[in-house]
Amino acid sequence: MGNKHILGFLELFTAALIWGTSFIAQAGAAKVIEAFTFNAVRSPMGIVILIPFIMWLDKRAGRPIRLFDTDNAQDHKNLLIAGFWSGFFMTAAVFFQTIGLHTTSIAKSGFITALYVILVPILGAIFCHTIVRKVEWLAALISCLGMYFICINETLSIDMGDIYTIICAFCFAGQVLTIGAYAGKVDGIRMSVVQLAVSTILSIIGMLIWENPSCTAIGSVMWELVYAGVLSSGVAYTLQIIGQAYVSAPTACITLCLESVFALLSGIIILNQIPTFRESTGCALVFTAVLLAQIPAVMNSRR
Repeated sequence: MGNKHILGFLELFTAALIWGTSFIAQAGAAKVIEAFTFNAVRSPMGIVILIPFIMWLDKRAGRPIRLFDTDNAQDHKNLLIAGFWSGFFMTAAVFFQTIGLHTTSIAKSGFITALYVILVPILGAIFCHTIVRKVEWLAALISCLGMYFICINETLSIDMGDIYTIICAFCFAGQVLTIGAYAGKVDGIRMSVVQLAVSTILSIIGMLIWENPSCTAIGSVMWELVYAGVLSSGVAYTLQIIGQAYVSAPTACITLCLESVFALLSGIIILNQIPTFRESTGCALVFTAVLLAQIPAVMNSRR
C-alpha cells in the first residue's frame, strides 16, 4: 500500500473518529438548539481556527499571506466552485435530515443516511465516469449491512420523513463526490474554509427562516458547540478533504462510515452504554468493509 494512500486513509479514519466522538456533544446540543442554529454557530468556529493555520503555512513557505494559494485564475475558480458545492451539499444534507427527523426515528435516519456509501459509486460511475472495483462494491454492501445492524431495531416502513432522509443521503453523496473531484486540484485547507463559509451563510438563512434562535439556549451548550466547531468542523472536515486526495471516493465513504462505530464506542466508554450482540455484529461488519476497501491499494502497491 502506497504511503499517500496510507496517509489519506489515516486522515479519513481520524475524521470519522472525531465525528463519532463528537456525536455525544452534538446530541446534547440538539436537545437545546435546532440544527441550523447549531451549524450557524459551529461552522464559523472552524473558520476561525483554520485561517491562522493558513497564515502560518504561508509564512512558513515564505510566500505572502493571501486568500488563494496560487496566482492562476483557473485555480481560483476551482477553489470557489469546489467549496461552494461541497458546502451547499453539506448544508442541504443537514436540512433534509433535520426535517426528516420530525417523523422518522434517529436510528432509521442514521441507517438511511449511511446509504450514501452505495450512492457514491453509483453516482460516480454515472456522472464522473469513475471505475468502481468489484471489491469496493462488495465493501459498500457489507458496510450498509453493518449500518443496518447498528441502527435498525424496528420494522422498516417508508414515510415522508424517510423520503427526506433519502434526499439527505443523495446530498452527502454529492459532497463526497465533489471533494473527490477537486481534492487533488485545490488547497485542502482553503477549500475547507470556503465550504464552512458557505455552510455558515446558508445555515444562518435557514435559522432565521425556520428556527427561533435564543442566545440563552446557545450559551447553555457553548462547550458542546466549541467541541463540534473546532474539532468536527475545523479539523475533521479539513482532514476529509485532504484525505480524499489520496483515496478513491467509494473507499473514502466506507472509511467515513466508521463514524457510527466510534459513536457507539463513545457511548460505551463515556455513557456506559452496553452494546447488543446485533450492534457488535454491525461494528464487525463495518470494520470488515473498511479493510476490504483497502485491497485495491494493496494490490497496486505490490504491482
